[in-house]
Amino acid sequence: MKTMGLWIGILMIGPVPSAFSASTQEARYAPSYAGMTVDYVKHEQWVGNPYGAGYWETTWYEPFDGEKINRQVWNVVVGTDAEVNNEQQWYVDEEGVEDNLWVADGFLNLKVQKENRTFNGRTKPFSSARLSSHNKIDRVNGAWEARLVFWSGGGARGVWPAFWVLGSRLYSSTQFSCWPTYGAREMDIFEFVANESRVASNRIVTNFIDGDGCGRPRYNRYDPFVSAYEWHTYRLEFYGGEVKIFIDGKFIRAVSWNSFVDQSYHTILNVAIGGDFGGPIVWN
Repeated sequence: MKTMGLWIGILMIGPVPSAFSASTQEARYAPSYAGMTVDYVKHEQWVGNPYGAGYWETTWYEPFDGEKINRQVWNVVVGTDAEVNNEQQWYVDEEGVEDNLWVADGFLNLKVQKENRTFNGRTKPFSSARLSSHNKIDRVNGAWEARLVFWSGGGARGVWPAFWVLGSRLYSSTQFSCWPTYGAREMDIFEFVANESRVASNRIVTNFIDGDGCGRPRYNRYDPFVSAYEWHTYRLEFYGGEVKIFIDGKFIRAVSWNSFVDQSYHTILNVAIGGDFGGPIVWN
C-alpha cells in the first residue's frame, strides 16, 4: 500500500528528483513546488547497560497509516511557535492534497505554497506546515528515527526542510530555560537547504546546538554527503557516552553526550523557506 501511495503522491506533486538539478526550460516555465514526504517516525529506548549490553525497545511508532494527522501525538503549528531566522512562511493547519499537509496511503506530506498569509497582523508570502510532538511525545535519551525524502521542481530555491529534536523545557513557564541552554538544546538530525546560490549549504546538514546563554548558540555541523532527493532513514541515538547519527544504518558521526544527556526532547517535522539559512528565494 505504501508504494502505491507514494506513486499517487508523485502524481499530485510532480516527480521526486534523484539529484539537485533543474533544466533552463524547467526553471523558466514550470510552476515551482517543494515539500517533504515522511514514511514513519519512531522513538526507541535503550534497555540495559548504557555503556554495554542491551537492546533497543520501541516506545513510540508513527506509521502515518490513518486518513488524517493523528492529533493525539502531533501539534499542528499555526503561524509559528518560535519566529526565528527571518523565514518567509507562516505555518497553517489545513489538511488536504491542495493544502499544506496531508496523510495518504501511509505517508505524511508537508508542502510549501506561494500565497500571502497573515498572522498577528503581519503578512508573509508563503504558507507551509510544521508538526511538533511537544507535550504529547517527549522522551529522555533513547533514539529518534525517521525515513523521509525531499522533493522540489520548477526551479524552487530557498526551501528548508528538517527533522529535528528540541529540548522540551524551552516552552515551560515554570523554568527559565531559553534556547539553547540546558533543557532547551537542539539536535538537527536532517536539515537541508535547496539553494544553489549557497553551495556550502546545498547539502544535508546534521547539527548539534548547545550554549551557555540565551541566543548564544555553539554549532557543531557536519555534512554526511547524501542526497536529500532520495529516500533515507535518519537516526539519532544516545549510547555509550555519545550522541550518534546514523543514515540508512551506517554510522556517520558522534559527539559527547555531556551537553545533551538526561533532558526531555520532542521531535519536529517542518518545511521552511528563505531567511538567514534558507537564503534567496526563487519561485515561479
